[in-house]
Amino acid sequence: MKIFKLICLSILATATLSCTSDDEGSTPCDAKAVLDPERFETAPAMSLNIESAAIEGDCLNIRFTSSGCNGDTFVFNLIGLPNDATVFPPLVNVRLSLSSNELCEAIVSREVSFDLSVFQQSNTDRVTLALQNNGQSLLYVY
Repeated sequence: MKIFKLICLSILATATLSCTSDDEGSTPCDAKAVLDPERFETAPAMSLNIESAAIEGDCLNIRFTSSGCNGDTFVFNLIGLPNDATVFPPLVNVRLSLSSNELCEAIVSREVSFDLSVFQQSNTDRVTLALQNNGQSLLYVY
């Protein structure tokens, strides 16, 4: 009986210690933003209109429109470029890069969110994001 209890306890301990959370490393955002000065300058710049942009937690939610058929081939990235200006909070220029193979003239509306954690800086708990597509500034507090 003691051996049976010991075996059950060992199995239970092993199972408990080997479990990992499914949420580990996941984000509620659709994609991760990137901090890349070269891509900021060279990434596709298909015409788009940002209808709204708002930060919720660590996600930047953007609703935009652009021409296309249905938006299925839209490829979008949020790319950041640190600003050298000595300001507080620190300033990061960001832009929504969009490319598509759709040749239709319809106006397609999409909503996408980006994980902003790449823009966090160790010397502060906030940064200002200057959204280049529409000139909007957003305060990201983390």
